[in-house]
Amino acid sequence: MDWLNYGNFVSTLGVLITLYLTREISYVKKSFIRKARLPEINNDLNVRYQKLLSLLREENIDNSKIKLNLLEVKAILRNLEKKLPSGEKKTAQNILKLLNPKKYFISKLDLSGFDKEYYWKIYEEMSELIVSLNLLMKDSHWD
Repeated sequence: MDWLNYGNFVSTLGVLITLYLTREISYVKKSFIRKARLPEINNDLNVRYQKLLSLLREENIDNSKIKLNLLEVKAILRNLEKKLPSGEKKTAQNILKLLNPKKYFISKLDLSGFDKEYYWKIYEEMSELIVSLNLLMKDSHWD
């Protein structure tokens, strides 16, 4: 009987250790992905951010160029969203909502029908995200 109780205890302990190690491996994986991929993705996002600024500063706005730039931003943010902690992920999701507006619960895929103020709002949200990403990269050096 004592061996049966001892076996149950060791099995339970083994399951708990396995769960703990699985959680730690997930944390290490996310930390590595942030350190390895975040600088590249941040640079890509920064290039689109600067391009959007230059397009918005032009006298006559070319909606097709802005739309193309924002579609690239959307693709980058969808990729980035999986790699971010909750605070930065929320900011990325807010930008994605701005880039994929809905009217009557239906996605409006055409971004070219918006005005300059709407594009500036997207630019401001991107600015917040880029600052957060830069700070996150600085913090990841301490992990």
